[in-house]
Amino acid sequence: IKRMTHHAASDVFVEPSPDGKWLAVQAMIDGQNHAIFLVPTDGTGPEIRLGAEHNLRDAEAPDWSPDSRRIAFMSADQDMVDIALYDLDTRAIDWLTRSDCEYYAPLWSPQTDRLVYLACRDARQGNRALYLRLRRLDDAIASLREAVRLLPTNPSALGSLAMALLRRGRA
Repeated sequence: IKRMTHHAASDVFVEPSPDGKWLAVQAMIDGQNHAIFLVPTDGTGPEIRLGAEHNLRDAEAPDWSPDSRRIAFMSADQDMVDIALYDLDTRAIDWLTRSDCEYYAPLWSPQTDRLVYLACRDARQGNRALYLRLRRLDDAIASLREAVRLLPTNPSALGSLAMALLRRGRA
């Protein structure tokens, strides 16, 4: 066993990149805030805290794009939970949502042109109805579509439904 991370935070989750060059390590940094640390698997170079150059306080649930160039993640940095993309080359963050409701569980399509995630409307009023949302990422971040309204259920089943829709091209 070899220790891969060298930060003071408590590691809670790891997601290897599809090309095998990186680990996205989710760690609890303080209170309820999480950070994502990018760690090279070959042991060379320092680990990178995702969003540090943007003073990002919270990042969790990393999901690598199939080409290993970007990471979709969720963050409560802007009041409510939103979805953003982190570009590994430029270290830019592109916010896909803007706190109009809470968003969870980003998941890439195998073609890297779409991202599906859950939306919880009226989260502040306690409404827990979930919607599966799709965002096309080709060209400019353009079209958005609500694929299906879901009632609260087992979160792992929602992930399976999302993958089935993406693979069949229905989302």
